[in-house]
Amino acid sequence: MKTGEIKFSQEASKRVYNDYMKRILKVTDSLSKDDKQDIYMEFNSHIFEALQHKNGANEIDVLLDVIEKLGIPEEVLKPLIADKKLEQATKTFNPIHVFKALLLNITNGFSYIIFFLLYLFLFGFVFVIIAKIINPAEVGFWYKDSSSFYLGLSNKANQTGMTEILGNAFIPAMIASILLFYILITLLLKFKKSINNKSITMKKILITGLLILSTTMSFSQTFNNQRMDSLFMVLEKNNKFMGSIAISQDGKLLYAKTIGYSNLENSKKADVETKYKIGSISKMFTATLVLKAIEENKLKLNQTLDSYFPQIENSKKITIGNLLNHRSGIHNFTNEEYCRSDEFITTPKSEQEMVEVITKLKSDFEPNSKAEYSNSNYVLLSYILEKVYKKPYSIILETKIAKPLGLKNTYFGSKTQIQNNETYSYHFDNKWLKATDTDPSIPMGAGAIVSNPTDLTLFIEGLFNGKIVSEKSLSLMKTLNQNFGMGMFETPYFEHKGYGHTGGVDDFRSVLTYFPNEKLAVAITSNGMIYPNNSILSCALSSYFNTPFAMPTFKALKLKPEVLNLYTGQYASTEIPIKIDVTIKDDKLFAQGTGQPAFPLEATETTIFKFEQAGIILEFNTEKKQMLLKQGGKEFLFSK
Repeated sequence: MKTGEIKFSQEASKRVYNDYMKRILKVTDSLSKDDKQDIYMEFNSHIFEALQHKNGANEIDVLLDVIEKLGIPEEVLKPLIADKKLEQATKTFNPIHVFKALLLNITNGFSYIIFFLLYLFLFGFVFVIIAKIINPAEVGFWYKDSSSFYLGLSNKANQTGMTEILGNAFIPAMIASILLFYILITLLLKFKKSINNKSITMKKILITGLLILSTTMSFSQTFNNQRMDSLFMVLEKNNKFMGSIAISQDGKLLYAKTIGYSNLENSKKADVETKYKIGSISKMFTATLVLKAIEENKLKLNQTLDSYFPQIENSKKITIGNLLNHRSGIHNFTNEEYCRSDEFITTPKSEQEMVEVITKLKSDFEPNSKAEYSNSNYVLLSYILEKVYKKPYSIILETKIAKPLGLKNTYFGSKTQIQNNETYSYHFDNKWLKATDTDPSIPMGAGAIVSNPTDLTLFIEGLFNGKIVSEKSLSLMKTLNQNFGMGMFETPYFEHKGYGHTGGVDDFRSVLTYFPNEKLAVAITSNGMIYPNNSILSCALSSYFNTPFAMPTFKALKLKPEVLNLYTGQYASTEIPIKIDVTIKDDKLFAQGTGQPAFPLEATETTIFKFEQAGIILEFNTEKKQMLLKQGGKEFLFSK
């Protein structure tokens, strides 16, 4: 067992530790110096070990947790002190020590009760001696009518037929009996103690080992539910997020939470069964279905697109594999402003109409020359699946994935059906505003699936456990080429490697990730987001891996208009080809990038502003007329 000087970074931790150790010293005060030191060091070493394995967890939380496991000193040390006292008594043969030790051990087994009664009997000899001295004529060792013996008091009226046989030797005989009886009982007690020593030692070793294991494991694998609850309480209180999360490990649900509304207009609250449009996480389902079709010999990875859509540019060069990992060069139709308009997204589209839209947009680069994300790839893959299976995409999804995995809340979407516990999506502009509802015939398998976090964790666990496609197919999905896999990306967290996808359609946002080594799945779906999903994901992962996480406070500064005026103007950068206009509207600062909508800024410090939803931080330096933009771990310097 390691021991060491414990240094605390928090004053509260130090106070809690000192108070606990003082209680241990007080409880063990009656023991010898060595025994007291041994017990003190034993407890101290467990606390030291736990703090060494805290892995970024809060110091005071770790300390309170291990103290709880060690237990209340006044209770857990009671049997140990009794045992130590008995050990001390059998070494010294001091009758007072033995009596006290037996008294302490009287609740530790029937045999100790017998020994205690024998010791009481032993003290009876002492009382007889005292009585003999006081009343020598009536106290003795009597022999009656040649048939029985009697030790004790007998008044003269009852002494007929009785003879006291020890006479003047009575007191010496009683003293000898006391000594003999005491030695015999104490030796028997010592013998019992030696028999139990081995089992007691083994029990102590086992308890110590289990305690070390439990304290170590608790800080490396125990999920921090309290941290997650705290985050969602803050988000709900500040109206920063509406959505749901599910976290599972090896098929066991660790945490689930839902906040917000599925229908704000009717004040209908969402629950853990509420279903959300998952956007581009649909691509992971579609990629899985394509690889399933390949395993069933309905498709080939190197099969070219001209077999199905010869009208698309470079169709003879574009393979199924290129579509899967975004190396086709086909232009992403959602990059076009018209294809994002309400007119376009709310009108149902046939396969012919969507293929015509994609065909007209031409190619951006030669197939397989590089990688660039394109929703068009997965729309086309959806139609190819329908052709090879001769069934609608919705039926293929249900029969190949949803039913085999028992996904009761996962299906191809339609117009939002509140009565089916689906939800609208919202964006925030001083209040939550309902978003336009995209018709699912447009994104198809690129973004039209409806699900919830619990189902999503079941899906990704089933995928990685070989319940849908083979290990070979999964390996293809995980293999990255210029950061793109087939229907998934890498989602690293410190030294841990995960795989998954994000999604966005209308104002729905979603995240799904899986860490194979830990068998950990995390799914987040939101229908109204100011605080970003990635930050919630960071909190979830930190709650599992016990890494630090900064809890948001949402305390925005209220700055005077004359201060805000210092930051207004147009900023340009030599590092990225956009300009940012900073303006004031209704006593609030706004920023707008080239060709993008304006977004509000909240002041966290006098010179620092943030746009939480996109994870943007702007830091102003009025003296140098500069602005530093921070986003996604990168920094870009702008000048007025």
